[in-house]
Amino acid sequence: QNPGIYTVTAFASNNNCSAQQSMEIRVEEVVTGIGSLNDAAFSMFPNPANERVTIVTEENVMIEIADITGKIINTIASNNQKVNMIDTAKLSNGIYIVSLVNENGRSSRRLIIAH
Repeated sequence: QNPGIYTVTAFASNNNCSAQQSMEIRVEEVVTGIGSLNDAAFSMFPNPANERVTIVTEENVMIEIADITGKIINTIASNNQKVNMIDTAKLSNGIYIVSLVNENGRSSRRLIIAH
């Protein structure tokens, strides 16, 4: 889409009633993609992890840990540290998404927790 004003209309219905709501939105900038960090500069081990996971990066980043639904459950600033040891002892067994985020974009990997 191009920048401009657009009308968005939503419809909802069930057995007893229906509704329609419209609103105008203004699009000022069109984003065509998400930048990506240098994947080669991001390593994470062990995986599967138990009590802790180590993340090594060459860039200053925010480290986000999200559950499988995408809910961010922890955010850690790397504070220019190349090696970041993160406590995972309180995380339940399962699959998580670890994302490194900075002004250059985002890089994500799957982390398995197995106690």
